[in-house]
Amino acid sequence: MNLSVKNKGIENPFDLDFQVYTSQEIAEEKSWIICVQSGKTSMITDQTKDNLMFDYIDEQLGEEVIVVRLDFPEKDNDQVSLENDVENRAERLAIVIDAVLTKNPSDISLIGVSLGSITILKILMQSWAVHYKFKHCYFVSLVLEYPVNIYASIDSITLFYGGDDYIAYVESEGKNVQNVVQPDVYGELTNSFLNSRPNTDKKLLIFEKHNHYLWHSDQKFNAFLNELKNLNFENK
Repeated sequence: MNLSVKNKGIENPFDLDFQVYTSQEIAEEKSWIICVQSGKTSMITDQTKDNLMFDYIDEQLGEEVIVVRLDFPEKDNDQVSLENDVENRAERLAIVIDAVLTKNPSDISLIGVSLGSITILKILMQSWAVHYKFKHCYFVSLVLEYPVNIYASIDSITLFYGGDDYIAYVESEGKNVQNVVQPDVYGELTNSFLNSRPNTDKKLLIFEKHNHYLWHSDQKFNAFLNELKNLNFENK
């Protein structure tokens, strides 16, 4: 299954100079969720696993909340640094967040996959983000190796990991594997590194037999989507 965002929803509702898509017409006092792709994906039409995940989110949640997706700048070449890539993506994401805020939303949630989670964090870590308030932040396959301070107000943060998503650390020469770390180990470490406000609820969920994109060969994204629906609507 692969939905086509070209044939549903609203294209470029904010009249920005890059492509933005919403799952339905913009209305005040609605809940919004903004989706942020991994580093392997730039356009919302790219045929990638994380875009497929967002297609499912769009299908499952798109009538109850306004699902927002956007194109990110493509890398000029493979030599563009990760830091610059995150910076460019975060700049564009901030524009979309500010555009959504002008529509008087009842609440805003964010979901990022891998580098998409880092992109979201890049914004949440800024001192000026103290004025932002989000209902939920969902981080899929986020890995942190040092503490970060989150200035934005967030009701809840949920970390999602696939049980089969192991991380291999190699020697500096890149030839031999030094260590293999399981998601329950680096997930707990990442969770401990997220320094949020005291009233932020934090949760860590691991889906056994799922991969980096929470894909299961038999069940697709079902377990993840069911959990997402529960989390997103439990306190309406």
